Amino acid sequence: MESLLGKVKLAQLVPPQLKDNGAFANNAYVDTAGFREALVILNVGALDTTIGSTTAAAAVKLEECDTTGGTYTDVDSAALADAVAATEDGKLFAIHLDLTKAHKRYLRINAPTAGDGSTGANMSAIAILGKAEGLVEQSATAMGLTELVTA
Repeated sequence: MESLLGKVKLAQLVPPQLKDNGAFANNAYVDTAGFREALVILNVGALDTTIGSTTAAAAVKLEECDTTGGTYTDVDSAALADAVAATEDGKLFAIHLDLTKAHKRYLRINAPTAGDGSTGANMSAIAILGKAEGLVEQSATAMGLTELVTA
C-alpha cells in the first residue's frame, strides 16, 4: 500500500505569532510545482480582534505569481466567506485549491492583517500540497519539515 506521506509536502506560510493592528510578519509563499492540490490552513489561537487580507475587515484570500518576487494576483474564488471574527478563537479555517486548473506556480496568503485590539490575534498558517505527480521522497527536507520521525 502506498503511503499518503509519499504524496504530500508541507510549507509554513505564516509562522505562529501574535499581531495587533497590522500585517503578520514573514508571510511566505509555497512552490506548487508538481502537485495537483493545495490546502491552506489558518490556525487561529486567542484573539480579541479580526484577521483579514490587506485590511482586518476583508476576507482572507490567496494570491499567486509565476515568479517568487513578481506581482501576485488574487486567485479566483479562493477566499474565506469573510474576515476571521474576534469571537472565532481556537478555530481552523481552510481554503482548498485545485491546482489542475490554470494556476501560477507560487501561492501565498494575501497580506494577512490583524485588527486593532487590546491584545491582538494569534495565528499561523501552513499549506499542505497533495497528490504529487510522482512520489515525494519521505524525508524531512523533501516534505518541507525540519524533522521527521517514522515509527
